[in-house]
Amino acid sequence: MSKKFLFLALAAFAALGTELAVLLGLTHVVFNRPISWTDYPFMITHWSVTIVVWAVSAMAILRISEAQMGFDVRERRADVTPLQWAGVAMCFGVLLTQSFLAWGGFKPLIEFRNLGSLLFTFQYVYYGVETLLFLLIIVLGQKAGEIRFGLTKIPYGGLLVAATWGLVHWLTQGSLMAGVYSAFAGLVYGVAFLLLNRDFNKAWPILFLMFAV
Repeated sequence: MSKKFLFLALAAFAALGTELAVLLGLTHVVFNRPISWTDYPFMITHWSVTIVVWAVSAMAILRISEAQMGFDVRERRADVTPLQWAGVAMCFGVLLTQSFLAWGGFKPLIEFRNLGSLLFTFQYVYYGVETLLFLLIIVLGQKAGEIRFGLTKIPYGGLLVAATWGLVHWLTQGSLMAGVYSAFAGLVYGVAFLLLNRDFNKAWPILFLMFAV
């Protein structure tokens, strides 16, 4: 059973990779010109199509998890204690500090100034659905690890995101530091998920904030 959950977690990771197919399709088929991130129609179309593809993929993964594997990802969990919330706040603070240093300021404010209200809105909806997919990697990877090894305090899901997401950022951006940063962030997301008692409904908005800022 652990292999099935791992396979589904990797399916969520593969779903993130469909953005590349969308990008190539828009570039060579729809717009038939080089990629330009200053081209507003291109950016809006890219984000819109990617959001739809990602959302459909996420819903399919959720349905498979519930219908075929009997695992309700969105099941209500135990309440989070004040000490656990403090741990989540520490995770958020670490990532916020890292983001502030990397961006030279508050990332959402910088992006709002650079993009304007319309593009900013599209980008942050895009971030929200991206968060949903990497949260599914965490949830399903955590379940696979716990079934396989029997330990519940290790952030298996975060380790899986760190390995997959970190490697992809390293390869696509050509920067080892980008890969290290993404891997570290993935591990922190996994720790935060455990602190939230594996509660998907709490984790999605909180991890979105951690990711977006």
